[in-house]
Amino acid sequence: MLKICTLQPKMTIGISNATLAHAIEYLADYNYPASAPLACSVDNTKLHYSLHPYYDKSTNTWLLLGSTGDPLQVADVEQLDKLI
Repeated sequence: MLKICTLQPKMTIGISNATLAHAIEYLADYNYPASAPLACSVDNTKLHYSLHPYYDKSTNTWLLLGSTGDPLQVADVEQLDKLI
């Protein structure tokens, strides 16, 4: 199981078609029954306790994570680092 998890790409930020497609593939890898119950939720409260930049490969943009609401897009990550 560890080998499969480490080789998989990271989930995208938020709930999107790409997130759902990745989840479906992940569940199929583990033979999760299609008729079994499933819930989708996110709680990054303890994972992201401060503001920090994150590079999103799917959109080729830097985002600022850790605030309330949606992630903020960062135009210049080097300038952000200086400000923080």
